[in-house]
Amino acid sequence: MLALVGAIASCSNLPTHPEGCSGDIQVRVDTHTLGPSRPLFSWTPRCGTSYVTAQPLVAGQRYHVDIGTTVGGDVLTAQGGAYFTP
Repeated sequence: MLALVGAIASCSNLPTHPEGCSGDIQVRVDTHTLGPSRPLFSWTPRCGTSYVTAQPLVAGQRYHVDIGTTVGGDVLTAQGGAYFTP
């Protein structure tokens, strides 16, 4: 019985995950913190996404990062993007 009580108590500290995004996502690209060849992507509101896409980087070319959330793999519920030049 004591082992069962311990197992139930430990379940109360499960990690949480962000709620899925909906609507417009504002995307930010930081090419200064780690340098232009290692951009950092962030977005608001702070929410869970299904995908973040960007291409391999070549210095001086313009790129687009696309972030979005899908439901069931085919219904787009949120999307945002940003252009940047490393």
